[in-house]
Amino acid sequence: MARNILAPTPERLADFKRDPSYERRVVVFYDMLGWRSEIADAGNDPAKIGNLRRLILSHTRVLSMPVKAPVNVSTFSDNIVISTPVDRVNVPYLLRAIAIMQLMTTALHFLIRGGITVGNIYHDEEVVFGPAFNRAYELESQIAVYPRIIVEKEVLDIGAVEGFHTLEDGVHFLDPFTSDFIKFWLDNSSDRDHSGNKFIDAGVPAAGKLPPLPGYVGLQVILDGMKPRIRSTLEDKEYSKVVWLFDRIARRLGQPLSSSYPRVRPGDVVE
Repeated sequence: MARNILAPTPERLADFKRDPSYERRVVVFYDMLGWRSEIADAGNDPAKIGNLRRLILSHTRVLSMPVKAPVNVSTFSDNIVISTPVDRVNVPYLLRAIAIMQLMTTALHFLIRGGITVGNIYHDEEVVFGPAFNRAYELESQIAVYPRIIVEKEVLDIGAVEGFHTLEDGVHFLDPFTSDFIKFWLDNSSDRDHSGNKFIDAGVPAAGKLPPLPGYVGLQVILDGMKPRIRSTLEDKEYSKVVWLFDRIARRLGQPLSSSYPRVRPGDVVE
């Protein structure tokens, strides 16, 4: 008699029936701005679809690598949820990893907006929900506004994160777009994580594989990569978000601001 592969095992039935408790964890939620237009642009082109898939995989595979404490990662479309136990060593490491992913993703012409909090959540390989997830989503959708990742003060109090976050107008957020942080990343990255796993095995080139470069060169590369976007046809809402980050980086490099480039609005006739 053929075995019914859809029949639940006793273990899965027991897991389905159990009543778990929330766990207090650091929770990260972020998404990619402009993802809908990227989906439309990709159409049915396998190469473009593959690029979008690889972008998401680069986040899930790097950020879920084992460190001192377990890190859970879930995705749906361009939305990424990450959680880890409250740990004074693991949390700063995770925040640095997220800051680096923010740099890498921007260099690939995608902007990230998100929120990081600490609180109760249930998060396994199949399910994620809880008050802390709701709060992280609220930080992303209502407070971040611009392409930045808001970090609540309670998270910053868990472990040292000096050098890649800032406080402006009463809001803390990750701030990796500096020459010093990029230099720190390039100087201190290797091709392995804390457990000895190769970053390259996750499908993402390690920073240590790059030739030594001054931090400002990396920052200039990111700025140059954003120039075609501010010159493209953008609605006011999207344009304001791109300009916020572009001008922030341009000021640090002493480069012309976005106002130096002609604005193209929907409906404009481009000769």
